[in-house]
Amino acid sequence: MNNYKYLFIFFILILVTGSCSLTENLKPNEYMLIKNSVIINDQKPNEFYDLIDYVRPIPNKKFLGFFLKPRLYASFQPIVDSISGNVIHDSPFRKWVRENGEKQVLFDSLNVEYSVKQLQSVLKKKGYFDAIINSEVIHLRHNKVMVNYKVDVKNPYYIRELNYKLEINEYRRIIVQDTINSLIKPGMQYSEELLISERNRIVNKIRDEGYFHVTPSTVTIEVDTINSKNNLNQDGFPTLKLTIFVNFDRISDVNIKKKHQYKYTFDKVYIYTNYDPKFEKGNIQMDTTIVFDENDYSDPTKYYFITPLMMKKNGEIVHINDFKYKIITESIFTKKGLPFSHEAYNKSNARIRDLNNFAIINITFHEDGTQTDSVFKKGTINTIYKLTRTKPWVIKPQLEVRTDLTSFSCNYINKNIFKGAEYFNVNAYGSILYYNWWNNILGREISEEKIYGEFGGSVSLDLPRYLFLGSPQNINSITYKSSIKIGGSYSQLFSRLMLYGNISYQWRPNKAISHSFSPIDISTIDSRGTRNNNLISSYPDSYQRKFDKSILLSLKYGFTYYPKNSKNHDFSITAFFESVGFAITSINYLVNNNERWKLLNTFNYSAFERGEINVRYTKIITPQKSFASRLNFGFAIPITSTDVIPFEKSFFVGGANSMRGWTFRQLGPGAYKTENFMERTGDLKLELNLEYRGTIYKIIKYGIFADFGNVWLSSKYEDMYLADFELNRFYKEIAMSVGAGIRLDFSFFILRLDYGLPIYDPTNFDNQKWIHKSWIINNRWQWAQGFQFGINHAF
Repeated sequence: MNNYKYLFIFFILILVTGSCSLTENLKPNEYMLIKNSVIINDQKPNEFYDLIDYVRPIPNKKFLGFFLKPRLYASFQPIVDSISGNVIHDSPFRKWVRENGEKQVLFDSLNVEYSVKQLQSVLKKKGYFDAIINSEVIHLRHNKVMVNYKVDVKNPYYIRELNYKLEINEYRRIIVQDTINSLIKPGMQYSEELLISERNRIVNKIRDEGYFHVTPSTVTIEVDTINSKNNLNQDGFPTLKLTIFVNFDRISDVNIKKKHQYKYTFDKVYIYTNYDPKFEKGNIQMDTTIVFDENDYSDPTKYYFITPLMMKKNGEIVHINDFKYKIITESIFTKKGLPFSHEAYNKSNARIRDLNNFAIINITFHEDGTQTDSVFKKGTINTIYKLTRTKPWVIKPQLEVRTDLTSFSCNYINKNIFKGAEYFNVNAYGSILYYNWWNNILGREISEEKIYGEFGGSVSLDLPRYLFLGSPQNINSITYKSSIKIGGSYSQLFSRLMLYGNISYQWRPNKAISHSFSPIDISTIDSRGTRNNNLISSYPDSYQRKFDKSILLSLKYGFTYYPKNSKNHDFSITAFFESVGFAITSINYLVNNNERWKLLNTFNYSAFERGEINVRYTKIITPQKSFASRLNFGFAIPITSTDVIPFEKSFFVGGANSMRGWTFRQLGPGAYKTENFMERTGDLKLELNLEYRGTIYKIIKYGIFADFGNVWLSSKYEDMYLADFELNRFYKEIAMSVGAGIRLDFSFFILRLDYGLPIYDPTNFDNQKWIHKSWIINNRWQWAQGFQFGINHAF
């Protein structure tokens, strides 16, 4: 409330002082810096968007285009005698305004010289050694100054040659055998950032071979630009030569040099599973339990579990044992006898983090001086894991609001329910879908209720190990787990009850790739009551089979590829495949191919193959501008000619996160046209989304987008003309929409309002598929259908 009061006072003050000069309190030789500009004389200025960050000083910030705080500071200076310079009057109110104002940032020619040097340094690091920077100081009225830095970047330098000079015998073999993985290749543009990354890569590679004490000081890279302009590449750019030196020239201490040549192996492991910094003070009584590695019976790793002791009122000492020891030991890769490596640290850190039970994971290494062998240059390393717990349970509510639905869900999560880092999750949700109400506003006749609900919930248990496999489990993946899940949902629209249960396995062999596999997945789809009969009967007869009672016996596989992207690119691929009813169909055919079985005397079994691939790519142009794209392809193919794809397993487009020129599930399938309102789904899906994202002012963003796509049926259905997929015409049935939207970006979530305009509608038959004035005149297009509201980006 006080903040609003201050804002109101400031607003009144700015009105009062609006005519006052911003610089009236400055001395004759002082100038206020109001703006810095970096002007790039180059065809690709986006490469250098961040150069302005290196210019100093930074001018005062504006508020709604005005220097609000500096103006207040200037306008409420003490009143002084013009002759003596003594303060005549200065009230507490004036002091308060100045304290909440801001001094003007003053121009200084020394800062200009510093900024020019900084820009030259940054450009050299990017490979622009010949860049020229000129500063232009523009004096404005009322003692104001703006500075332009004009940058002529010239041509970048490229790497012509890469040489090695390896003077440390212990490291030579390691580096030579690993040159194929070098980040530096001849022909690449020079970048100091790339050189630093390569130096760190070499150091980490040496450390991974057991050389614990190696430091970046042993690796230097020399840049030779002599005769660069006489050695041009095929594009006419100057080239340079790089030489990587590995030596002890920068290490003067003899003992440190010796340590660099010692090869270390892991030994003991000390683990605090409930670590608190106050333990370091020594006031907490601790208990140590020694556990031996079950995988090695000759010379096993010793794990020292260190836990605090708790005193009860009756004097009894209780041991705080938070975890089953096996869960922790199977997550540790710094095992006795293995060479010291940074990779073991990374894998242990990732595996322990995947247990979802620790807020802070601090892994340190200490040399055991008692086991150092100076003759064979060997030593041992003890590892200390200080693990600080998170809250063991949490309740997470979540709200989703879109143009077509409002959904509320709540999760109860227990992260260590059986002391084995088991992730127990109880979920309940309720959704209200009101896109029918929206379509009714658009003037469409709706035979069903305008608003209907969906309700459901699930119970799942994630285990940080594989079910049905023996113990111990030594799996060479960064993370792996198995899950058991059961749940159900009910939709009022079709009076559909769905029940499901599955067992799945997930694993991640490296940071970029993850897999999931579900060998057992059973679900039932059941329509109950009579509420849905009228609605389903409004569909074409052949299409109504999609709403039959069904049981799905599935085998599922999922794949995600998310490589380590650069700061300017973000790329990922996700794929999901599902085989439903193949085994039972085969058995049914072999045993009795004349009759289709019913399971439990009630359910038809579905049989189809289904898959979906999603490719996303985002190009970060500047921190304020980016280009995002998504390509989505899905298919569901019946195994036999008599099978159909259940409605719930079909694809759809339209709504806040898809084809934004159409409302939810109101596009397709194919070029099928009907005046009846129906849920439009298909067995095949193809969609491409393109979006340019920019910034208007701070959290106020905008997006300009284009969507292309549709869904199709996999086979012909009676009374559904042009709804099926045909190679000779599907490309003519790809709908198109364009639009723009406003976003409020609060970092942790984004509020989005888009408007999508359909410019190509394949369901219009009279050669008016492209947008035309007759769409509006004949009421074939309702202008309000393009409004889409959502939380976070559409993709």
